Amino acid sequence: MTMLDKDQDRRRRSDRGDDAGEAELVPVASFAPLGLGWRHRLRRGALVAAFALGPLVGAAPAVGARLQDLAGASPATGDARVVAQGVVEVPASDLAWRVVLRSAPPPAGAAPAEGALGFVVADDGALLVEEASGARLRLAAGEAGLSRPGVEQVRAALGPNAVTYYALEIVAAGEAGDAGDGTLIYQGQPFAGPGADHDLDLVGDELAAGETIELPVGALPTALLVRAGGLDVATAAGDPVATLGAGEALAVQDALVLTAGAEGGAFLAAFVGPAVPSLDLAPGAAANAERPAAAATPGVSGEAAATPNALEAPAASPVAGETSAVGEPAASHTDGAGHSDAEEAAINTDPTLPDTDGDGLSDGEEEISTGTEPLAADTDGDGSLDGEEVTAGTDPNDAA
Repeated sequence: MTMLDKDQDRRRRSDRGDDAGEAELVPVASFAPLGLGWRHRLRRGALVAAFALGPLVGAAPAVGARLQDLAGASPATGDARVVAQGVVEVPASDLAWRVVLRSAPPPAGAAPAEGALGFVVADDGALLVEEASGARLRLAAGEAGLSRPGVEQVRAALGPNAVTYYALEIVAAGEAGDAGDGTLIYQGQPFAGPGADHDLDLVGDELAAGETIELPVGALPTALLVRAGGLDVATAAGDPVATLGAGEALAVQDALVLTAGAEGGAFLAAFVGPAVPSLDLAPGAAANAERPAAAATPGVSGEAAATPNALEAPAASPVAGETSAVGEPAASHTDGAGHSDAEEAAINTDPTLPDTDGDGLSDGEEEISTGTEPLAADTDGDGSLDGEEVTAGTDPNDAA
């Protein structure tokens, strides 16, 4: 049995309740197959995404104190890569790391909630994060984004079924054991927050059997989550810390050496880097500061270099050279399902799929003709797909 098969088997047994006492150790096999999948994704370009891209301000010590180690190396060593990153204010209070596995329902059942400081990692399906401002971020399985605290968000599955995602969060020490409706993976020990803006990086890699990697010490404890396989964790001095399996986590403020077990291992590490100063911008530069530059993609220049995961409001994508009957540029209409790509983005359907929820009705039919939910395969919840009900002559909006 391969490592992924074992992880999947453990998940099924955990769902049935066969693994007594392991409810908080949720294995993950959907991150990426072992081999070259994870590294290949990272080498093609880091997935740098952030929620709540607003002015980077906050209480902080003098600039001179915050400049130390700013020119230091990236926390990603060897073949590891930074998969999400941002500068955030870490409050001056007693804090702790919390790692939680959560579930996001389809949009019809999603409710707004306040985000926490840390990272969100899509697990077994596509996740849409939308803020009250209208800004949105789509994360495919295995992709990650930075979450800022105090920002109201809706996190929803893009499809007819709920999806899971991991949240690696820095929270008030007294809240570290409260996972809400999620599954608590790890509750860290309290540490003192600095009350300053810090660089926060999510580093990821996949190790072959017996392979090692070093993680530098951070300004605050580093949270480590094993996504697949197993890792032996030791300090740089060689002192053993723990052996972690898939779905297990810890947080340590020390330089670490990770060694993969016999079946390899894939991990994510949330690293708090140096304090970062604010820039005193000239009056003419203020407008440019309101829109942070997008991360560049290797080999691509100009506007095309913007990362596809940058959080931004959707915009129409007119087809060059084409015009509509009234002389306006024709909007892109990739899947031919009755809406332009921009209109599909506005209602959260997939512009590349005519039938996003797979219920037998196109997204256009559901929006225009039947009035059913294009992101719920069974709108009325009676056990029959919307398309089946339309074919049978029953009302897909009425379970009676």
